[in-house]
Amino acid sequence: MIFKKTLIIFLLAITAITLVGCSKPSYTVTVSANIEEASPTLSETYDRRSGQSVQLTTTEVEGYIFSYWHIVGETEQLSTELSFSYVPTKDVAIEAYYIEDGNPVITVSSSVLSIIITVNETLTTSGETQYDLIAPTHEDFTFVHWIDVDTNAVLSENATYSFVAAVSQSIRAIYELNDTPEPTLYYETSFEDADKAAYAIANVTLSSKDWSFNDALLGSLATDLKVSGKSVRIRDGYIQTLFTVEDLAQVVFYAGTYTNDTPPTTRFEVSEDGTAWITIDTFVPGTTLARYSYVFDSALITEFSLDADAAYYLRIVSETTSRTNIDDFSIYTGVGSVTSGDSLYTITFESSMKSSYLLGETVDLSGCVATHTVAGATTCDVSGTVNTAVAGVYPVIFSKTDEYNNTASETLNITVIDTGTIGLNTDLSVYYDDAEGLYGDALIGALHIIINDGFSGVTYGEARYILDETDVDPLNANNLILVYLGTSVSGYWDNGITWNREHVWPQSLLGEDAYNETVNMASDLYNLMPANPSENSSRGNNPYSELGLGYEPRDEVKGDVARALFYMMVMYDELELVNTSPGLHEMGYLDELLAWHYADPVDAFELNRLEVIYGEQNNRNPFVDYPHLVDLIWYYDN
Repeated sequence: MIFKKTLIIFLLAITAITLVGCSKPSYTVTVSANIEEASPTLSETYDRRSGQSVQLTTTEVEGYIFSYWHIVGETEQLSTELSFSYVPTKDVAIEAYYIEDGNPVITVSSSVLSIIITVNETLTTSGETQYDLIAPTHEDFTFVHWIDVDTNAVLSENATYSFVAAVSQSIRAIYELNDTPEPTLYYETSFEDADKAAYAIANVTLSSKDWSFNDALLGSLATDLKVSGKSVRIRDGYIQTLFTVEDLAQVVFYAGTYTNDTPPTTRFEVSEDGTAWITIDTFVPGTTLARYSYVFDSALITEFSLDADAAYYLRIVSETTSRTNIDDFSIYTGVGSVTSGDSLYTITFESSMKSSYLLGETVDLSGCVATHTVAGATTCDVSGTVNTAVAGVYPVIFSKTDEYNNTASETLNITVIDTGTIGLNTDLSVYYDDAEGLYGDALIGALHIIINDGFSGVTYGEARYILDETDVDPLNANNLILVYLGTSVSGYWDNGITWNREHVWPQSLLGEDAYNETVNMASDLYNLMPANPSENSSRGNNPYSELGLGYEPRDEVKGDVARALFYMMVMYDELELVNTSPGLHEMGYLDELLAWHYADPVDAFELNRLEVIYGEQNNRNPFVDYPHLVDLIWYYDN
């Protein structure tokens, strides 16, 4: 008897009992509650008919009302009494379900984040609150039913659900994505298969169909916004199809303002006879290419009094001498529309997000924020792991999928650094003799003296005729490589039309003016790289970041950019690298720059750049010569 009592006390403590009978199978029963404040218990009893049962007991809890017992995952109520006897026929988990005392709280949501449910509350004659939930219609989704979020029980299949609230409840409207018809691609052109270099009126054959160009040409300059090699450039004129399209479903193209122009007013038009034109849209394109899409559904056809059975010419007009770029023009026929595939989420990162860790450090990947255009911010889904036991670069994907199954994602390279490989006693070249055996601030001081000794800078004007050699295309000696786009363009200096001089450490944050006849921080060749003028403008004076905190260069030059900034910090006393939004004499973000240094090591292109600049201004970038100096400055612990 003593042993039996001791056994029962132990089973109560874990709120689980395994019943064992001589002729019946054994079952495990567990008990829990939906609120932390409740502590339900169970005990073994004997039923003369079944031979075995359990007694489940719970208590009143202040602020709550006990509602019922139910099997977890099932909606059927077992009992509404505080204590009841139950005969198990299988392993079972039973929950005591409580509701809040006082006025019920009703929470309403939708399975589609961009659909907002209408909730109306009225008082009945007896003083109770009646709720009317209205699920709106949506062109892309069909309402299915209302469910209780806690139990998944279907509450109603009517789009309007009315009830008197007796208990607190979380209710969700369930929608399904419609199966929408797909139109047929009738015609597309990227404007690559023809040449037209003048604005004069002419007909052009593109993808086997004829167009009329009036004050428009096919441009391939660096200042032309384009998807690839060419795009249309319209100046106070138009481009028009010389073919008509029947059963028109959708027209898609990309448009933007030609670099440095005032954004022009632009129109998209259609015509049955090529003479009387109907304006479908008037817009002002931005400084980057944007997607413009027009779906010829019943609403648009009615709005503009079009004839659904007619065949139409298409035209894009730019109204002023400011120039519009047009690229990737597509026409679809039939029924339906193609979407851009753009997610309703945007991915950003908190400023505390780290991109580099030392061996053994704990990695925190929670700094990613996915913001929905309607529902707001939530956490990101994370794919990929970082093993801080092994040094290396780990790609991690941060993403979120919206209700249309479109996914927004950003990939970060998280770097794990092994300080044990730091070469404090590395034998450096004679040029760096005075830096041997140093680390931290002492190393910075020694390198500052070394690279300033004998320095003979060039003027900002002279840089125009040196960058074609520092950044020469290895496959074409007449060309150079643009730092941000990676494209090969003529190295000839044409007054900044094809390329200009980009300050890696922005000129405005240097505190120095860049004059062609002046030698100063703004003319240091290590800080100047050839860039596409429009991309240079897009970068502006932003710091570098792939966490949404600034401008992100292409992966192939992230290390090059980082080492140029390390050089500038060491070369000039007043400059500092920071992990905050930079001010005058500052540049960021240091942690990301360090990660980029490891992820994109020194290559032949950067070594050539070093030697050319050394020949011009008689100093070297120590972080290109000896990349491990980064470890000694930022990670070495004596």
